[in-house]
Amino acid sequence: MLLDKIDATQVHRETYIAVINGMLRKRGDKQTLADKAGMKAEHLSNMLNPGLTADSYIRTPGPKLAERIVALLPVDLEVRQSLREHLYFAWAGERETLTSYSRQRMLSYYAIRDIVGDLGRAHVEATHTADPRLAKHNYRVISHACKLILERIDPDPERVGSADPDFDANPLEFVQVCLFLHDVQCVLNRADDALFHAKVAAQIMEACDRDKFSTRIDYFDHLKVNTLVAESLAYRNLKLLKQADEASRKAEELIQELGSTSAEFWLPHVYMHRLKAVIQRSRFTLGDVDGLLMQIDKAYGRRPYDFQPRWQEQLAEARARGYLQYGIRCGTGHSIKTAARILQKTAESIERNETPQLGAVLRSRIARTYAETLWHQKEFEGWKLYIQLSLSIALNAGLDHQLAEANQEYGSAILPIIIELEGTSKSKALNK
Repeated sequence: MLLDKIDATQVHRETYIAVINGMLRKRGDKQTLADKAGMKAEHLSNMLNPGLTADSYIRTPGPKLAERIVALLPVDLEVRQSLREHLYFAWAGERETLTSYSRQRMLSYYAIRDIVGDLGRAHVEATHTADPRLAKHNYRVISHACKLILERIDPDPERVGSADPDFDANPLEFVQVCLFLHDVQCVLNRADDALFHAKVAAQIMEACDRDKFSTRIDYFDHLKVNTLVAESLAYRNLKLLKQADEASRKAEELIQELGSTSAEFWLPHVYMHRLKAVIQRSRFTLGDVDGLLMQIDKAYGRRPYDFQPRWQEQLAEARARGYLQYGIRCGTGHSIKTAARILQKTAESIERNETPQLGAVLRSRIARTYAETLWHQKEFEGWKLYIQLSLSIALNAGLDHQLAEANQEYGSAILPIIIELEGTSKSKALNK
């Protein structure tokens, strides 16, 4: 049974544990939640210990206690419902009540191939288009389509190799759709769902025999590393920096183990995710930032791809964010001014609408980082111009994660700007 092979119970368990732990990072948070839920703190602590397998871990709370816990968490309706489902399926799986995938209504190989190709093109367009409204449309369509399509692809590695492709399983295509969905859910500020699909994809790749995909080795290696990179990103978005770092190091080890060009494609991304996790820590040095930037630059230099300008802008934004965060935490105005100088030219080009090569996410992020450098230099007119630019791009493109991060940084300070851009309904949505 496929769910035995990928240990679906553990995937649900690790997802709900990560989401809840991401909300309980301050000292005393777990004790407070335990008190309000009417349970012992030790019980809650045990519940949030991942364990290894269903055999070694039967601590998921029953439906009634799970409902009390979820009701106390500060999350929106979508995440609340998702948490309920993960808790229930983990609890049910520990009691062996889950069932396997059905082969009914599965798509044909040729239909799957065409759909995955269409999704890939829509994903690239959403990521890199200069039109935020097109990006928003594509992100929503991809999210909805992926969820429907995953129900129609047979991912069982044991059924790979049929002479008739219509009776063959398609685990690699299933994994690819999971990864498309992961990326979109990160943009839409659903790191919980992104982590779940990354973990499902990773376990399916673990269950696959690489030798069975000898004609698709490059694609196989590319996907296998991608699943770990995806986990790292989702953990970082959940503010679980230790787990994000562990996933990135596993990805780096796998790249070295596989040694293929398709695996090495991910090396600069691994270092970039690690850098972004480092600068979220309470302590780091500019040496940490510059060292990782050198590793990123070196790894990227091996790649013969044609989007060098776009990557250089990503690198510049990461460098600026590192210097900015260091300056804020250490009280060094020089580092903040350095961050501003790094981004000024590009931010001004974005404001003049002269950066068609940059996608909505990157443009919104650069404008927001530059705005924050101005905020900390008390240049409030410039700050308003660029935070308004960032929020406008994010609102038009549906970049919920960018909006959530801006809200976390500024809180009520940006509400008048949100009202100006979209009206009070959007400002309420931002604070739901």
